[in-house]
Amino acid sequence: MAERRTTAALTYPHVVEQRIGELTKPLKEELRGIDRRLEELDKEQKELRAARRRIEGVLKQLDPGSFVSKPKRNGGVSPNWPGSDEMKNAKRRAMEAFLNENRAKYEEGLIAAELYRDMKAAGVEPISGPSAVLGYLRELHANGVLRADKKVKGGAVSYKFISNGGSDGKA
Repeated sequence: MAERRTTAALTYPHVVEQRIGELTKPLKEELRGIDRRLEELDKEQKELRAARRRIEGVLKQLDPGSFVSKPKRNGGVSPNWPGSDEMKNAKRRAMEAFLNENRAKYEEGLIAAELYRDMKAAGVEPISGPSAVLGYLRELHANGVLRADKKVKGGAVSYKFISNGGSDGKA
């Protein structure tokens, strides 16, 4: 009798696995069908997009006026957009005001990265990015307010204020 239990115990897990296989077979087939359909749809979508691009290209050549974008109602640019002229001017004025208030600190020279960090720490609003601060310093240099003093470690340029020389000395 002990032999019979051992044989039944060995076949029972096999039977369970076989039943599970039979139950999951339709679901696996359904999943494969879904995957095939998704692949077909992806292929069709790619083909349709390529056809659309080709047709648009031909239409642009034949009738370029039909693809001119329509102007926006507000003139196209919000005054608060970071790249708008109003915002750029506000950032420039904020940097110049900060330089005028802290001119004594920078008498020995100033570097764009240092100025940016100081402005950020002081909470200057609206804040300019590091590259914009460098651009503003280069603009002040071109306008004769700053002079390029020397290159410092890392390749940055140290600027110094130009003495009054008849001007009011403001940045």
